[in-house]
Amino acid sequence: MSTSKHASGAKWEQVVQVYLKDAGWQILDTNYRSPFGELDIVALEPTTSDPVIVFVEVRSRRGSLYGAPIESITAKKRARILATAYQWLSEHAEGTAEPAIRFDVAAVTVDCDGKAEITLYRGAFDATGV
Repeated sequence: MSTSKHASGAKWEQVVQVYLKDAGWQILDTNYRSPFGELDIVALEPTTSDPVIVFVEVRSRRGSLYGAPIESITAKKRARILATAYQWLSEHAEGTAEPAIRFDVAAVTVDCDGKAEITLYRGAFDATGV
């Protein structure tokens, strides 16, 4: 990944973190790396029931020429996210009951004026078909 793409990705990850925190989410980890890949954000969504650990993949696009940001997540990318999430769980959820988990995508679409719109796709994918 080029330096400018990496910097842009990091910027949007930070923007999404603020967005989630403002919505009451608790950020547990960011930019977690394992041999399988990287997780952008690991968080707890505020709920009235049992807590859910949410693995949030942040994707951004300028305009819609190349499709929506969520469309850029391939089966290979999903498999890497899943493997990395299970690695994170093995390190952080040890000794607890198996937690409820979910995989979300925070899609950031940036218009020609640089204004960003965030769409959160809850349960964007799961372990089936990977």
